[in-house]
Amino acid sequence: MPFKAEAIVLDDQTRSELERRVRATTTPQRDLRRAMIIPLAADGVSSRKISRQVSMHESHVAIWRQRFLADGLDDLNDAPRPGRTPIYGHDGILKMAALATTVRNPDEPEATWTYQGLGRAAR
Repeated sequence: MPFKAEAIVLDDQTRSELERRVRATTTPQRDLRRAMIIPLAADGVSSRKISRQVSMHESHVAIWRQRFLADGLDDLNDAPRPGRTPIYGHDGILKMAALATTVRNPDEPEATWTYQGLGRAAR
């Protein structure tokens, strides 16, 4: 028996927000595609047709449909990704930028700053 996707029902406010995201010229492409999926799904378009229209694999269309059903518009954003915590905060980065643009002492062995040298000087 084929899989039947759960129906999506949109209120006017949610539909208008998604349409605003689609029309905005500053919307990133990944967000644009996600915003296109939901109204099409609410209009009864199959996941296969949506996947062709937004150039996304059908399984990804299903994922975004499920995420929207779970948490609405908020879940159309990317989830936080794992990774290394930043070594330097905002102020540390500004200090390094200021340090990197200063003139080095002519007695230093290197004429320009290296990444390692900036790190040592910033600490």
